[in-house]
Amino acid sequence: MKKHLVSLTTLCLALMMGVSSVSAQHIPPGLAKKGGLPPGIQKKFIQQEKDNKEYEATIKEIDLKERRITIEDGTALLNLLVSEKAKIQLDKKDIKFEDLRKGDEVAIKLDKDNTVTELKATRTEDAQYTVNGKFLVAIKDQKKVYLYKDEKTVEYQLDSNVVVKMNGEKSKLDDLENGMEVKLTLDNDKVTLIEGIKDTEDRRIEGKILAKYEGKNPLIIIKIENDIKVFSVDKDVNLSKIELDEEVIIYVEDNKVTSIRIK
Repeated sequence: MKKHLVSLTTLCLALMMGVSSVSAQHIPPGLAKKGGLPPGIQKKFIQQEKDNKEYEATIKEIDLKERRITIEDGTALLNLLVSEKAKIQLDKKDIKFEDLRKGDEVAIKLDKDNTVTELKATRTEDAQYTVNGKFLVAIKDQKKVYLYKDEKTVEYQLDSNVVVKMNGEKSKLDDLENGMEVKLTLDNDKVTLIEGIKDTEDRRIEGKILAKYEGKNPLIIIKIENDIKVFSVDKDVNLSKIELDEEVIIYVEDNKVTSIRIK
């Protein structure tokens, strides 16, 4: 009887160790605290653990600041870090991380830490999409426009027939101002429409200086509570004594800083 009891105990221990081994299989980031992987995804990821973890999915969200993508496969959403050294391609051409966009179909490779080391994207050529950000500058002879978006400077190509609207009225590129909130409409990765909102209200603003540029067209980037704004600065305003991370009070007229002082 004792011998049978020992054998039964040994069998139970073996089964428990087997269950522990299965539960210790890799779980992608963001799902470990949500009861594991959805049906079908767990098997795929466990298999990929043995096959260099190659994965095909659709990009749902892109975080330029954190350099992360959220991909979708069935009902699963996975948030993945993209390595600074990752090889990134779109339709077999090398691109930058910021050139990716939502809706791209991607084939990715992950390392042991679930960081993307290789990403190959494909895209529907006739797709139209929009982006929002703060206008920095437009270089007409190069047909380029630059926005401040997700705490990064992002470049977009202008279409030859780009249309500019200000507060709903037809306007021109020269009327756009540093720091202005704009929405770009792109067709085949070229900007066909720029819609800006010109703020004509004079106002007093308090915030923290994140960056400043004292060149030909001076501007400041300022954090106001949980928002980040970019403003042109009047040439008569002295920025030389303003330090980064300094709390300031600025006075804005027609979206241009006319006065600034340290709190």
